[in-house]
Amino acid sequence: MKRIIKLAFLIAFLAAAFSAAGASETGKAPGVKSAGEKAIITFGTGDPRGLYFYCGKRIEKVINLTNKKYNVLCRSTNGALDNITFVSDKSLDFGFSQLDMLLRACSGAGEFNGVKREELAVVTVLFPEVFTVVGNAGIGKIHDFKDKFISTHLPGSGVFQNSSQLLEIAGLSNSVKRVNLNMSDTEKHFGDGQIDGFFSVIGMPAAVINNSISRVKGARVIGLPDELKNKASDSIRGFVPYEIPVQTYSNEKPISTVATFAVLFTSAKAPDESVELFLNTIYSLPDFSTAAGTRHGKVQYISRESAAKLLGGIKDLKIHGAAAKYFNVKPVNDSEKK
Repeated sequence: MKRIIKLAFLIAFLAAAFSAAGASETGKAPGVKSAGEKAIITFGTGDPRGLYFYCGKRIEKVINLTNKKYNVLCRSTNGALDNITFVSDKSLDFGFSQLDMLLRACSGAGEFNGVKREELAVVTVLFPEVFTVVGNAGIGKIHDFKDKFISTHLPGSGVFQNSSQLLEIAGLSNSVKRVNLNMSDTEKHFGDGQIDGFFSVIGMPAAVINNSISRVKGARVIGLPDELKNKASDSIRGFVPYEIPVQTYSNEKPISTVATFAVLFTSAKAPDESVELFLNTIYSLPDFSTAAGTRHGKVQYISRESAAKLLGGIKDLKIHGAAAKYFNVKPVNDSEKK
């Protein structure tokens, strides 16, 4: 027994000695990155079936394959509200958001309950996000959803927030049966007839919408009446009147609705180098490289030239200093960046 105890003591002593020797050679405690490892940039996207996640993974792949200093780690979140929260509390470095959500976040309006997220800054504008209403054969207009089941996505998403706003404007807040489903479950439950429709704020054309209306006989995208469209664009800052083009979703006529824009954002104090890395990567992608952006058969991405014009017109939001230099626009309240 004594020999066993002595042997155990010797093993423990040798392990401690080797550990100490390793630490003295590297000069770093266990768990600390070595000089050869890349720095990690964390990036909040959205639902795995959505465009935020798709775009985020493309950016991640390009940077991780080509950059020797940084690796990007994309994280799936519930969407814009989650990303704003996580970037604000420094859990994430970058995130996607809807323009209207970021405007409310920075002013403390609406769901932000007076808490201003003034530390956030826009990096670029990516594509239009269209408020899209899908209904089954029994839904001809938005007020037909009274006493019906409708998915308004998950709390933490911009869709959830905008759905609440639009239902209130339409006078339907207490008249519909809301369920909170991700995109995959929304498509499944709509196809199975468990819900009568769903709301989405998404780039066009969206697979979840095309798949859903193709599976359910008589299903279609429902337009907003002019009065509701105008009220929504007037009362939800960051939204504008919009028409979904013919044949986007097998529609024979344009569909009247409202839309905002997807934006990339970060902290105003984020390193210039990381912002430049994201911008150079985004505008190296073919979808963003033409003067008009991509229109046919894909999402209408916004080119660098068009993004510069949009950023130049944004009021009451900071534009990150590196982004302002990249697009040759004036930053807003950039003096807080140190």
